[in-house]
Amino acid sequence: IIGGGPSIETVDLQRLRGKDTIAVNKSAFYVPNPTHFITMDYTVLRKVGVPRLRNLQSAKHFVVNMSISYIQSRNGCPTDIRNGAAYSQLFDIFNTIHVCQREDGLGTGFQDFRCGNNSGYCALQLAFILGYKNIYLLGFDMTIQGNKTHFHAGYNEPTNVFNKRVVNYTNVFAVGLAEAKQKFPEVNLVSCSSISSLNKIIPYKAFIGVS
Repeated sequence: IIGGGPSIETVDLQRLRGKDTIAVNKSAFYVPNPTHFITMDYTVLRKVGVPRLRNLQSAKHFVVNMSISYIQSRNGCPTDIRNGAAYSQLFDIFNTIHVCQREDGLGTGFQDFRCGNNSGYCALQLAFILGYKNIYLLGFDMTIQGNKTHFHAGYNEPTNVFNKRVVNYTNVFAVGLAEAKQKFPEVNLVSCSSISSLNKIIPYKAFIGVS
């Protein structure tokens, strides 16, 4: 699974060619032929562009977080009631729309998809449900390197704001990974980021493509 952390700058992503991969958000456009692309960020349609998303030759997954009060179903379409934005374009772009009714923990099937309010967490949930037994996390840093929050541009968020969100994300991952040991004991989960805060929870192993 390829996230967006700054540690990806030291990874030769071309070594993933021919492997089963799940690309999160903008990493899908740096990974060669990702098997899956997943996001829960509706603004990716604007940041990346609908034509570019349509042309992405991957199984495309969008996660709708219905556990938050301002996302509601209107005439069968997820809608942000704060501004009336209907997620109507999703059905034309994405192969699968996953509905999340609960953020925390890990579900064991698509009917109980958990999102952690984070696209990277959605990718991890997807990998477990799809039945992968060996899962490697690249770019799941949960930290800032220098002044960089991501290896790519596109998220112009102040580092202090990002840091606050990262603390929450790390806590959410800790809960989910604890559940994973009980629900998916056969799965081998490894962090491939030397700077990841998740290394306190799961084993770290350097990716062979690190330069």
